[in-house]
Amino acid sequence: MLRNILIFIIFFSLAICAHAKILDKIVAVVNGEVITLYDLKKEIKKASLAEGLNISLNDKELVKQFLSDMINKILFKEEADKLGIKVSKYEVENQLQQIIKSSELTQQEFEDELKKQGLTIEEIKKSIEDNIKINKLISYMVRSKVVVTDEDIKKYFEDHNMKLKQKKVANLILFQSDNKEVLEKIVVKSGEKFQAPPGVKTMDLGEVEVDALQQSWKDALKGVKKGHLTPIFEVNSRYFRVYVKDEKTVNPLGEDKINQIKNKIYAEKLKKRYIEYISKLRSKAVIEIRM
Repeated sequence: MLRNILIFIIFFSLAICAHAKILDKIVAVVNGEVITLYDLKKEIKKASLAEGLNISLNDKELVKQFLSDMINKILFKEEADKLGIKVSKYEVENQLQQIIKSSELTQQEFEDELKKQGLTIEEIKKSIEDNIKINKLISYMVRSKVVVTDEDIKKYFEDHNMKLKQKKVANLILFQSDNKEVLEKIVVKSGEKFQAPPGVKTMDLGEVEVDALQQSWKDALKGVKKGHLTPIFEVNSRYFRVYVKDEKTVNPLGEDKINQIKNKIYAEKLKKRYIEYISKLRSKAVIEIRM
């Protein structure tokens, strides 16, 4: 239960009261907003408690990463405010109740645990509001801008030396007769069922892979579009004609594999777009790091 609360605390980097900022060493200033050494140490401590780790303040690279994340959050909040992104009390309360439910505590027990960490329910609500606002900003400015196209998939296959071989599948209706002239009388009328002349055998073949058909069939189907009949062709002294009810191309890898590739491409493009966006915000900001 305590672990759940600690994980929540690290995720929602809580604001520190103003007098602490004044009394403590300043490690960064972001567009006039101060980040103190106390703020930074608190973030690192929360991470250590939540993950059961012993993160050393002597690990300069890790400390820099924590500070960078705190700077990003300030910039995101500022940008969300500029864009007029709002968060309702209902959204905050709904998120709070989900957190309490996942902690498996009553609300009073939850608040008691917060007190032990030196926090209040109002601070938690403020953090929830900030993070919902930031998430809305990221959804609008980052996620909504990322689209995986057919060209992206094609390039992925090329970059990974994979063959993106499509196969043509057609839904066919077969007409067969020993009399060629009878097959010539077949007429297709949109929206009507086929009523073949006497002496014509009709068979719905369903979906078939065009490349798997005999050459005489493939030759007859060549250039015939959906909703049209093939010319009459002969196989073993019998005459045939085919109606193309539907046609499509599919990938032999299957939908699951293609979706896995799409998700991978999406994740890569999302990461790139996120980096570009935060870099743009940083380039316009006044950031002073003092450590």
